[in-house]
Amino acid sequence: MKLKGWILAGAVATAVACSSKKDASTADSTSSASTTTPADSGAAASSSASTSPGGTSDANILAQESDGDSAEVVIGGYARTHASDPQVKAYGKLLVDDHGKGKREVASLAKKLSITPVPAADDTASQETAHTMDHLTALKGYDFDTAFVKHEIVDHQTDIADAQKAAAAAQNPQVKSLVEKSLPELKKHLDRAQALDKKLSAKKG
Repeated sequence: MKLKGWILAGAVATAVACSSKKDASTADSTSSASTTTPADSGAAASSSASTSPGGTSDANILAQESDGDSAEVVIGGYARTHASDPQVKAYGKLLVDDHGKGKREVASLAKKLSITPVPAADDTASQETAHTMDHLTALKGYDFDTAFVKHEIVDHQTDIADAQKAAAAAQNPQVKSLVEKSLPELKKHLDRAQALDKKLSAKKG
């Protein structure tokens, strides 16, 4: 069943950002990931100004991490309730659990460092996630399972490459450590998706 536009908009506004962590995020995720008050604005502005030679700031990196996690929680949550294969459902739950934890860790670090996560200027996060959800929610059964798993393979391959770039670009050592910490988990998710893809392909045959 295809979600109506206003439902998708609501999902994106509350917990979605880019399904791949390519650029960064929505303004909603930016505000939810930060607890900086007006009184802290000076410190936040100072911390957020730390930028790598390539032009990516720690604020951009934290937004990228948070919004990628948000997208996986939304997409994985849908798969958990709509997939037909029990193992695909379980994979959806894994994404919700792991990326939900990841999002909380990003928010905690952003608060600790007084950094307000800010999306990159060329961010297309919400549009990409909305497109993905629009596609997936139009599918059912085996078609949904295979499309979801193939999306996660491509998404996590991109996530891993982007996380490696972000770790190299990070100026604050704690931001760098946070991103590096996410890599083994992203690789675990990729391996799981690839195994599911093989299983589903064999099932079809």
